[in-house]
Amino acid sequence: MTLFTLVSSTNYLRHDATINTVEEFLDTLINSSRYDRRIRPFFSQRKACNVTMTIHINTISAINEVNMDYNTDLIFRQSWYDPRLNYTGTDWAIKSPIITLHYSLIDRIWVPDSFFRNAKEGKRSDITVPNRLIRIHRDGKVLYSQRLLLKLDCQMKLQKFPLDNQTCVVNIGSYGFATNDLAFFWEEAPNVSAIRVNEDLEMPDFVLSNHEARYCNRTTATGKFACIEVHLALQRNINLYLQQLYLPSTLIVALSFIAFWIDYKSHPARTLLSLLSIVTVTTKAE
Repeated sequence: MTLFTLVSSTNYLRHDATINTVEEFLDTLINSSRYDRRIRPFFSQRKACNVTMTIHINTISAINEVNMDYNTDLIFRQSWYDPRLNYTGTDWAIKSPIITLHYSLIDRIWVPDSFFRNAKEGKRSDITVPNRLIRIHRDGKVLYSQRLLLKLDCQMKLQKFPLDNQTCVVNIGSYGFATNDLAFFWEEAPNVSAIRVNEDLEMPDFVLSNHEARYCNRTTATGKFACIEVHLALQRNINLYLQQLYLPSTLIVALSFIAFWIDYKSHPARTLLSLLSIVTVTTKAE
């Protein structure tokens, strides 16, 4: 039945002589009479829709040990196949093998219900227009890319502070579709990583020493759901603390020992030097 529908739709697109512009072609391709965005791809075949993902991390900032969170600016890309959008064999497959849609048309096609599990806050970038890219390939492949500004939870172990290393996670899952409906995969390509990081990435307190893509399918009370995640290995920059904490504190303590070389009869000088050291350390701590 699905094959018949696909063939019929392709034939309809091929033989409709009234389709002269790309606008008319798109209106026909994603017309609600033949395309229902409420139904996921491959639903009638009773197999899961495979979604491959990549992430490009632009910035990591505002790492907060008190609230245990951090901010990140990233490009989140998803791609999947939707056979209902396959227009191979039509005239438009030759004219436009890849069609880039206006960002507003994302509301007219099915998209995965992926979400960031450990997000506290988040929004899409809208400068200067909504930063979203939608491309449809003639074989039905869909690419959906968007720029996101997120505040993510990061559980830290601070027992060794400031000599500690932390691992923060970007956790992505499906909210409503179980694994028999929707499967997530990291995109695998030769010599290309699914996780890309800005080469100019700088953080005041940490250095990104490594990043790793993992799988983390979760089972809850409502079923088993797809889950993938990125582990970001953060190494604290000890040089900052050497310059701002260890070295000044060492010099202040060393200075306080001068009191032992001052004549014991010079009570004001010994007292002033001791108080000066205590006040300096207290002020430094604040």
